Amino acid sequence: MRLDKLFIATIILSLYHQNNFATTTFKPTLEASSIIQLDYSLVTGNKYDNYDTVFLNNDPNFPSGGNIRRAIIYLNGELDAENTWKYQFAYDFRYNDFQTTYLGYNADDNLWVAVGIMPPPIGMANWVSFNDFQFIEPAVMVSAFTPIKKLGIYAEYHTPLWAITAMVYAPNPTTDDFFYYDTNNDMVNIKDQSNPIGASTRAWIGTETAWGIPHFGGSFLYQDLNTKQSAGYIIGLPEFDPTGELYDHYLITSVGGENNKNYWIAGLETGFQYNSWTAQAEYQQYRITSDEDAKSNLMFSSWYAQIGYVITGESRVYDSYSGTYNNPIPQGKYGAFELAARFSTLDLSDTGNEQWDKEIGIGGKQDTITVGLNWFINPQIKAQLNYIYAKGKDYYNSTDTRTLNIYAARVGYIF
Repeated sequence: MRLDKLFIATIILSLYHQNNFATTTFKPTLEASSIIQLDYSLVTGNKYDNYDTVFLNNDPNFPSGGNIRRAIIYLNGELDAENTWKYQFAYDFRYNDFQTTYLGYNADDNLWVAVGIMPPPIGMANWVSFNDFQFIEPAVMVSAFTPIKKLGIYAEYHTPLWAITAMVYAPNPTTDDFFYYDTNNDMVNIKDQSNPIGASTRAWIGTETAWGIPHFGGSFLYQDLNTKQSAGYIIGLPEFDPTGELYDHYLITSVGGENNKNYWIAGLETGFQYNSWTAQAEYQQYRITSDEDAKSNLMFSSWYAQIGYVITGESRVYDSYSGTYNNPIPQGKYGAFELAARFSTLDLSDTGNEQWDKEIGIGGKQDTITVGLNWFINPQIKAQLNYIYAKGKDYYNSTDTRTLNIYAARVGYIF
């Protein structure tokens, strides 16, 4: 049985038994909500002249078109009158898979502990909720480096000034039938590459001051690996999913080698809000440690910087519990409008091991510029327009450079 299904069954049984042995404080509540995001894109650009579709198992052409990006239903509430026990079920009908689902306990006013399926605490952009994205999708760093979700034990401790979170997790609960070719040209299913237990932590400082809301933080993720396992299929996406199938199209890629012991991700983050202005930036390094020799170790990196301005005068809302800047609350008759711009870069060419990059024939660097217009019609409906210029350069053959122009739109509805 998949671990995430076993976890859901465990929560249901625990609720059943708690109901049978209910105390005077047992008073469950239930709230339901949903989020639907509809996307459309027009993509223009060129493909690699020498693109190896056999080795990379990928169609080099980026399609235009529309899709349902997310269709998630949330069920959440408290189990007792004191709001000590909380739960959430989240299921994405677009991908037929669970999202953030947990059973949580408030140990006191500052400490919260949960067991469930959650995004690991690594990076600022990874912790922004789907509805609060300043752009249609996060920077390429998130899709390239960050695990989407993990099944494990999570804890967070908050004060008015700072917070720290940590998670210890089991193998990845995924239903994805995603195949790639390893260095022996053998087809591998990513579901067959379950990792041993891993852990991550994130800490930040952020509070309101007389001159704005600054934010500073850092995070670290460690993942042990099976000894004969690749560290994963690291890819560079154009910061938009044109078909709803994330891994079907990309600009650059690296399989991360084989016979690895572990990998880790270390990152720094910062942000600042002043009235209607918001800015944030992050930098992450991704290091793979080989089981063979030091020359086989790999180091990749990525960073982004973005800025936004709400032209109708509202401000984004800083959430100290997630350390993120969330959507502004529209005040005017016609809602709120925000302009935003972002630059991001992803380097999958290990500078300390250029010979490996050339022998494998993959790797490269991707730069992306995104400008956007957000229309917050009301707290439930949000429309977004993005222009994305993405350029991927193959390290193995520097003449293979792909440039994409993506005109993207999204309408999101929460109810």
